[in-house]
Amino acid sequence: MPNFYLSTFTQAILEKRKLEITYYLKNSRKTNTRICAPIDFSAGENPKRDKEYYWFFDFQGSNGGHITDKLPNEIKGMKLLDESFNHKDVCESERSWKIKRTNWIY
Repeated sequence: MPNFYLSTFTQAILEKRKLEITYYLKNSRKTNTRICAPIDFSAGENPKRDKEYYWFFDFQGSNGGHITDKLPNEIKGMKLLDESFNHKDVCESERSWKIKRTNWIY
């Protein structure tokens, strides 16, 4: 399946801009829309995962936000917003990013 949103996602990381994500709910064709910060596109830190996921910080989550992941086929829409985010608010330390970035300094 083509990954239609990877260029938008990468641009949001490099420019530290929030995204409006519309995704399909699990086991349903219903959708939900959230305001998120992009983190990375990778299998994550679990070596058993064989697929790459979009990783987001969901600002609208409980307790001030949380990290969430979505497979490419779970994403219905992705819109780049004008609002920026501080990378230190969404990820506490540098990681081995798949999408390289030089402006996320810790």
